[in-house]
Amino acid sequence: MPEIYRNGVFYRLVKHTVNFGLRAYFGNIVIKGRENLPTDCSYILAPNHQNAFLDALMILQINKLRPTVFLARADIFGNTLANKVLHFLKIMPVYRARDGRQSLSNNDTIFQLSTDVILNQVALCLMAEGTHNDRRQLLPLKKGMFRIAFAAQQKLGEKPLYIVPVGIDYESYDTPGNPSVINIGKAIAVKDYMELHQDNNALAINKIKEDLRVAMTAQMHQIDSTEHYDEFYLLSKLYADARGKEFGRETTWLKFELRRKMSQKLDRLEQYNPQNTSDLAKEISDTSTLCSAYGVDSNRLFETKNKVAVVVGTILLAGIPVAIALLNWRLLVMLLLLCPIPFLPTRLLFRNQSDPQFVGSLNFAVQFVLVLLYLLAMTITVGLLQGWGYAAAALVAGIAVWRSAYLLGSLVKRLLIGWKMLFFKQKTAKIMKDKFEEIFKKVVTD
Repeated sequence: MPEIYRNGVFYRLVKHTVNFGLRAYFGNIVIKGRENLPTDCSYILAPNHQNAFLDALMILQINKLRPTVFLARADIFGNTLANKVLHFLKIMPVYRARDGRQSLSNNDTIFQLSTDVILNQVALCLMAEGTHNDRRQLLPLKKGMFRIAFAAQQKLGEKPLYIVPVGIDYESYDTPGNPSVINIGKAIAVKDYMELHQDNNALAINKIKEDLRVAMTAQMHQIDSTEHYDEFYLLSKLYADARGKEFGRETTWLKFELRRKMSQKLDRLEQYNPQNTSDLAKEISDTSTLCSAYGVDSNRLFETKNKVAVVVGTILLAGIPVAIALLNWRLLVMLLLLCPIPFLPTRLLFRNQSDPQFVGSLNFAVQFVLVLLYLLAMTITVGLLQGWGYAAAALVAGIAVWRSAYLLGSLVKRLLIGWKMLFFKQKTAKIMKDKFEEIFKKVVTD
């Protein structure tokens, strides 16, 4: 096999296609801190691990022109075909004790290959936590990354090697059409720890590991509390939804920052006044339970707009297909057939998945493959029946539908929620909003 870090033409084609599909799936991916990426030198990307293999695909958004090599758990390299596919995708195995203690010696070869990747100035990405986590809490970091970093820095000599902390955040782990954030922090120079590494390797690893932990939590939505995690997350989300509108145009980044701000206040409150925090958490939980009892989704409470916006949005959304149908019903049928895959509820295939963090990843993978197969079949069919000029036009239109379908589905869902909240549960929603507003004030003014 060729070196894993080679940036082949076919790999670039697949990568750009996946990047397009990912942006279609999320609707919007905000990337901050690209200026923190080192230039003309080697670095290791260290993101938090929130959403199975979708996290790796998100990292591909950072370096669109350069390849990124990943390390993943060895049990997914089950056979020769899997090995070839994963090698093409630039993924190498890491062996753990659960793979058999005799297999741990294979890591020496993998660490050497990882060093070769770094020496060739190709980004290496390791999920430093070692496993994904369905909470916005950074897990303890593993030592493998730092072993590789120190070994590579020794070979680089005076040339610098950096570890770049990355925070990945999803508004929803498994529902398409919800935006996400990639937040890149300031790089950590491995050279700064080499003197300590030569004197005391264990102490050097602990020092750089702690510095990276602090840097990573600064880039992500981190909730320190374990006892009141659910209540803290709910309140931070509702606060972002409620206050985001006060700053004019609501943005994904603004809501991310507001969520983090509220979580930090709650964590500090728990640290300095645990009794008041317990009372506050109970009030949040009781209010959320009350919402459920009255048929109001507390998670969506502040997402609704005013009546005029909901009515106008519904009329416009419903009016477009009606207008097209009045002009030419065949055109409407053709538009509906261009790329229907994103509208299919494929998430239901994975509702019994034992690991909920895989639902979003599996759903994206299934829809991505089905979209490509459907567009290929549609293009060939139109080409054979109508000519290849029509086929090219149908392909372009199908790709355009793919790009907007998830956002459209998300908009429909929000409008349905808006109708329910504003026209059927208006009084109840108003009471619940007021209750949460009182809780906001308690936290902000404390």
